[in-house]
Amino acid sequence: MNKIKTCMLQVALSTLCLLSFSLPAFSANLAFMQDTAGQFFQDSDWQMFAANVQHALNTLPNGKNETWINPKTGHGGSLMPLNSMKKNGTVCRNLRIINRAQHRTDKYTFTYCKLGPGWKLQQ
Repeated sequence: MNKIKTCMLQVALSTLCLLSFSLPAFSANLAFMQDTAGQFFQDSDWQMFAANVQHALNTLPNGKNETWINPKTGHGGSLMPLNSMKKNGTVCRNLRIINRAQHRTDKYTFTYCKLGPGWKLQQ
């Protein structure tokens, strides 16, 4: 479970780094997640999100959108692989991520590369 939350923190941090913000001591100060959908995700939401990311990257063709929703919380989102490429011989894909919770919507696009049996967010 902590691995899933760590992954989402990496996603949020990557976005902020791209925007040239600095986040001193982010592990102690999670204010950057204030007013985001991810702030309201429960453990079961993170589990479903992580499973759906892997599913989308493993099975969906580029441009195909798939939605998910946690019936227990009503939180969810959609995932769409945008394109595939090779980086240093490793298969990678750009993934559009939209998460929704508590009337908030977050939109991201990140690159994941296939490492072993799963996909790993690239920084």
